[in-house]
Amino acid sequence: MTQKAHKLVRRNHPIKGQLEQHSFDVVVANPFFATQGLSFEVSASRILDLEVDATAFAISDVHAQHHEPPLGVSTLPPPQGKLRLFDKAPSLFHALEADVLESED
Repeated sequence: MTQKAHKLVRRNHPIKGQLEQHSFDVVVANPFFATQGLSFEVSASRILDLEVDATAFAISDVHAQHHEPPLGVSTLPPPQGKLRLFDKAPSLFHALEADVLESED
């Protein structure tokens, strides 16, 4: 990454929400855009449920404080078959006006 890119791209950077501060995996241009990553590569678990809920809360809370930046969620799909939570999560994030990008890797 170039020096200029280092100044624009922040990892694990906090953004203030209405109720609390939330750390997003990648924030560009402090903040022009922010995204959080979620991996559904593990089998269904309570921890993954909590991660989805926490991400949804962070998106909702930041949007309650700011109309910008655009927020997104990058997802890694489950390796085999369908995981109900993976099918459900994008509609939840879209309802909160967050973009969802599904990785093919």
